[in-house]
Amino acid sequence: MIGQLIEAERSKYLVNSHYDLIVIGAGAAGLMASIQAGERGLKVLLLEKGEKAGRKILISGGGRCNITNNKYSEIKDFLQNYPRGSKFLWGLFSKFNHIDTINWFESHNLKTKTEEDGRVFPITDNSADVLNTLLKACQQAKVEILYKQNVKDLLIKDQSVFGIVLQNETIIYARNILVSCGGMSYQKTGSTGDAYEWAIKAGHKVIKAKPSLTGYLSPDAWIHNLKGLTLSNIKLSLYQNSKKIAEHSGGLLFTHWGITGPGIFKISSLAAGQDYNSDIYTLYLNLLPDLTREDLENLLKEKWKNNARKKVINCLEGICLERLKNEILLQIGINTQKTLSEISKKELNQIIESLMKLKINITGIRPSGEEIVTAGGIELNEINSNTMQSKIINGLYWAGEVLNIDGFTGGFNLQSAWTTGWIAGNSV
Repeated sequence: MIGQLIEAERSKYLVNSHYDLIVIGAGAAGLMASIQAGERGLKVLLLEKGEKAGRKILISGGGRCNITNNKYSEIKDFLQNYPRGSKFLWGLFSKFNHIDTINWFESHNLKTKTEEDGRVFPITDNSADVLNTLLKACQQAKVEILYKQNVKDLLIKDQSVFGIVLQNETIIYARNILVSCGGMSYQKTGSTGDAYEWAIKAGHKVIKAKPSLTGYLSPDAWIHNLKGLTLSNIKLSLYQNSKKIAEHSGGLLFTHWGITGPGIFKISSLAAGQDYNSDIYTLYLNLLPDLTREDLENLLKEKWKNNARKKVINCLEGICLERLKNEILLQIGINTQKTLSEISKKELNQIIESLMKLKINITGIRPSGEEIVTAGGIELNEINSNTMQSKIINGLYWAGEVLNIDGFTGGFNLQSAWTTGWIAGNSV
């Protein structure tokens, strides 16, 4: 039935398309693209399957919306924060980068602030202000937005796209289609990977979606005992069957199910796609990454040399947090009440080893759909990096997390969404 309608009315579409552009997905990339296209005078329809736009924008940055990152002055340094997609983004960032993003929001009357670590937020610390700025710009650009519109399929013939089909079988024609409905992350916001099936049907290659920027599950009871404890400036190394596969520095938070935090997110991003059910995974923490083993040994001996009767646990003050040092000593089987005179050379080495290579057993990652971002997506070699248009289907554009691009936390994923959306909206 749909096939007959498509063939019967395609000539009508070719003469008089109702829209210049249909954008699927009212997230960061879709909103930005719609605004840019609308400001150029194009007739734009933005379709969102949820009840409201920008649901990820509202929850990002803990409800503050980390718009971008202003830590790096050079694009090459900024790109170091993208495990996948950095080469593709190089040219795009020369057209619209983090500075352009800040200026864009400022020019639309949203004041921003840059925090010490480079993260950029609205000065109000309210993500709703970011979304409202985008929606107001959509209104001014005469973008038509429809909610609760679930797209079923793209209409493609003779290597050109010419419309979409909704779940209720409604057909909407357009000269161009932009797909920006996200990947698989935060599925409660509506990102369920619908676009991957459309891409494959259109002839695109899709790199398998994998959770990234997520927490690790651990069965170790001592980890659960430390829930709520935060560590900062530590070095993390992930091993697979005794072979190191990822390493990074950052913060960590102990939880009732395992470990999370900025440093863990980076490690999970670098190791995205690992099968935690088939191999043995171990995470090691260096709690004192600025010290060599010799430095640490000398530091401990210095603390103890004038007081042989001082308890071991008290000697770790200033080196290790109270709750953690207790667990470390218990893990290696050293009585916390032992004094220096009672500590053997072997036990001293065990303490040093634990401070510099504290072992955590890993059994998996948080359930799929809870991750912050998706690794994988549309193969970038099949996208024109100057326009975001498909190299396979004329009039079909891609932007945002649906692409095989993902970055670390700190505003980098939103930046790639703003950039790809801006490029697409100005190219259609």
